[in-house]
Amino acid sequence: MKVINNNPTYYLIAVDGSEDSQAAIDLLNDLASNTAKITILTVLDTPHSLRRQLLLEALQKSQAVLQKYDRDVLYGMLHGNPSTAVCDYADKHKPDLIILGARGRRATLGILLGGVAQQVIEYSQQPVLIVRPPYKDLKRIMVVSDGSVSSENAIKFLSVMSIVPKPEVHLIHVINPLPSFDTMQPPRTWLFGNDIFQTPLYPEEVGENWREEADLHGKEILASSRNLLLSVGVDPIEKLLSGDAATEILAYAQRQDISLIVSGSRGLNQIKGWLMGSVSRKLVHYATCSVLVVKSNSPSG
Repeated sequence: MKVINNNPTYYLIAVDGSEDSQAAIDLLNDLASNTAKITILTVLDTPHSLRRQLLLEALQKSQAVLQKYDRDVLYGMLHGNPSTAVCDYADKHKPDLIILGARGRRATLGILLGGVAQQVIEYSQQPVLIVRPPYKDLKRIMVVSDGSVSSENAIKFLSVMSIVPKPEVHLIHVINPLPSFDTMQPPRTWLFGNDIFQTPLYPEEVGENWREEADLHGKEILASSRNLLLSVGVDPIEKLLSGDAATEILAYAQRQDISLIVSGSRGLNQIKGWLMGSVSRKLVHYATCSVLVVKSNSPSG
């Protein structure tokens, strides 16, 4: 399986010799075009000589796998806090995609790649692909669409990843079955003797109207996303789900044996606090497959 791309694509991958790191290398080896530019990084946060040697070996093995065809492969070791080092390098060199294993060889190599992956995906401006082993292929890909700019960016980014053979693409939107609860107007409660009576959160007709509107809006979002995918030759399988977004997405991914979840996420600066939406954060934490997150301010195809 190879990506056919007329223009070289620049990938940044962080390695540490772990099982997750090896899965990331294998995925990138399939994903990168024959003329891609690849930078392989490892980060040493301690001068310990044994850890240094283990990381250097991980770099050399990664380079041996990825150096083929006409690829421009560079590799090197950085020092300091792993997540800061990776983000700073990415900010300076602006890769098209950052790839990390979900977890690292924590005690042995000292690079807390589980924590690093979370921090990189929070603070980087580039799309980030978190890889979970074992890596087999990208046979089934799920695209999560919510109608946002970041969601559209995620679809556009996927569209330039011309994976051969073409994967089966599932296009998903999750609707909330009920309107958000207004904490400023809590339900009224009465006490009669030992019995407590509480008014319903919503009149029945409000709930019915909300579900109809949410269903219609969800279908409109799916139609718009489908047209975007059709324009690049991808005919997706559409599914409109209802319930808690992260729960429904994760359950669907397991049922359908999804290899990769592609999701958008809002991009904010550090001063504003959380950089990722709660849904994309839960996907990164709890998905059993790999997850690609593209922010609203990430470059897209």
